[in-house]
Amino acid sequence: MAKSKTTESYKGVFEYETMELTEETKEGVFIYDIKEALKRFDGKNLSFQLVEENPVQPKE
Repeated sequence: MAKSKTTESYKGVFEYETMELTEETKEGVFIYDIKEALKRFDGKNLSFQLVEENPVQPKE
């Protein structure tokens, strides 16, 4: 069966209290309203994933 897929990706620091994600790039600082992003998927069948990324120190 064919499938249609809608994806939104955000990468940055998440603040639960404000439901905002702050992304810093060389182009500037961008703030995303995660609650508004989730609202677009209200009532839809979702696959949901949260990933935490941390730097790893290289071997000296």
